Amino acid sequence: MTILYGLRRLRDILENGAKFPLNELSEEDRAIDLEFQLSRGNHKSLSKFEKFIDPAITEDIERGFALPLPLKYLEKIPKASIAPLGCHKQTMINTSGEIIPKYRLTHDQSFPGPSGLSVNLHVRKDLLPPIMYSFVLSRLIHYIVNTRKMLPSSKIFICKVDLDAAYCRCTMASIMSWESLTVYNGLLLVALRLTFVGASCPNLWGVISEVITDVANVILYNPFWDYNDLYDPLSDSIETPLPLPDEVPFHPAKDLAVQLPDNTNGYIDSYIDDTIGVVPDVGDNTKKLSRAIPLAIHTIARSTDDQDAIPRKDIISMKKFQAEERLEEVKKVLSWDLNSRSLRISLPVDKLRYWSRDTTSMLNSKNLIAKPWNHQ
Repeated sequence: MTILYGLRRLRDILENGAKFPLNELSEEDRAIDLEFQLSRGNHKSLSKFEKFIDPAITEDIERGFALPLPLKYLEKIPKASIAPLGCHKQTMINTSGEIIPKYRLTHDQSFPGPSGLSVNLHVRKDLLPPIMYSFVLSRLIHYIVNTRKMLPSSKIFICKVDLDAAYCRCTMASIMSWESLTVYNGLLLVALRLTFVGASCPNLWGVISEVITDVANVILYNPFWDYNDLYDPLSDSIETPLPLPDEVPFHPAKDLAVQLPDNTNGYIDSYIDDTIGVVPDVGDNTKKLSRAIPLAIHTIARSTDDQDAIPRKDIISMKKFQAEERLEEVKKVLSWDLNSRSLRISLPVDKLRYWSRDTTSMLNSKNLIAKPWNHQ
């Protein structure tokens, strides 16, 4: 049922482009908001990370993610909305597994004009496709504990595949592009793909990522799949599984409060642009799972035109593939460290440092306002 629902949604996006379900904004409010955003300009963070901005915007244009137009064309665009650009500092893992800084352009569709209604604030959330694969961490933990219960002394490996510029792989319907305009250095930039920080985008991209996850599980459980013959071009570069030292004990699992099916073939789950696989070290199951995920992604997202003039990178993030796709007993998943040997979940050191810093900053802030607690 889920995969058929997802395929219908995916077909609509592929044929018509992704659409934000929006409440109507009056032309008067739209005109006032446009004037306000044009005069206000972009966020201050853009100048803070200025040297990263030009290359990022140039790449978006070259890869067909954005269309540059003269600013004078704005008056000819129906239902136009402008959002300020910003730049957000993040961290990423390089091919050596090191955590390095990363700078991402943000398309702040939550920032309102005088009308008080930004694009994000007049999204009809009740009409968005649901994120079917939610509560991912809970399901993964349940699978690991249940598998440990079945196989008390077997290694349980975890892998993760991250997608490169995931939202930018999904084309928007043209009317949505008019709602997703930005201005930079006198140019009008029309977003042609889902935007980062767009409130509708996680749900709309989930339609694609959840179909990939469904297909990966179908491949994994197919007894007729010859994983040594049919696999994607990247699987040969996956390193062998990395277990913990033999002297590390296997923590025994307690009984679960729910009944799960016995499954030693492995399990694949996802959340938006992260696809996670878990598998016990039984027979050839580790090799099958490590090849099922990239094959499903390649099947759905591969280029179908080798002569395409627009440069197209592989959708699997090569910067992270070598570091994260490898099967390990300890893996960072959705910002948490999962240890399948000790059955522990912990906050990574880098996250602990950032969270502690932010918490201290918030507590020391003079702008913090305490509201009275209504205990009734």
